[in-house]
Amino acid sequence: MYRDLIGKDPNRSLNCKIANGFVCIIMKFLKQVSAEMKKVVWPNRNTTMIFTFIVIIVSLFVAYYLSLFDFIFTNFGLKQLI
Repeated sequence: MYRDLIGKDPNRSLNCKIANGFVCIIMKFLKQVSAEMKKVVWPNRNTTMIFTFIVIIVSLFVAYYLSLFDFIFTNFGLKQLI
């Protein structure tokens, strides 16, 4: 949508006197975002599934680890452990 408005020169395609060129700044930003998104190399499905599985396993391990220490300090207290 905004590509039709911008063209090659945003100052020529839009009225840049609106809000001190704010519209032109936004359009230039969106054009740069589009250019950067074309450079992104997205992972395939298999890689995404593996990394998702790793994140879930690590999160469960950390949750178990923290809950274990919470249980120990809640039931026994720090002074009894030392």
